[in-house]
Amino acid sequence: MKILSKIIMDFFKLETIDSIPTGNIPAVLNLVDDKYLEVMARNHKIDFDNLSLDDIKKDLHKAINNNFKDILLTFNKSELKSFNEFYQGIVDYSDEMVYINLKKFVSLGFIFLFLSKNGGYFDFVMPDELIVKFEDLLRNS
Repeated sequence: MKILSKIIMDFFKLETIDSIPTGNIPAVLNLVDDKYLEVMARNHKIDFDNLSLDDIKKDLHKAINNNFKDILLTFNKSELKSFNEFYQGIVDYSDEMVYINLKKFVSLGFIFLFLSKNGGYFDFVMPDELIVKFEDLLRNS
């Protein structure tokens, strides 16, 4: 099991946040490593090379919120299932795609991974603003 945990930790090394979990996007963007910030910025087509870090964080906060629904609607069935499981807090780890899907979600800033302080690998946190949007989509679908 130690080999698997090392593989998982290495797979999410860039995206792992060693801090107290929060669902506040601006707070999280101030905690993440610049390389992870760059990944999210590029995935939302933000000019990482020519903006200040403060402007990147402001633009990324807006983009995560504004792009959430449109990107979510492009997810395939497996991705939607995984995303809903993370939202519900009940994840099927036997699903071979769960880690691949999670990598996609964290690279978009739709879920953040905080190092767990209670013995697990991570605490998965969906930003508060996106929870509201996702619940609205669930109600209206």
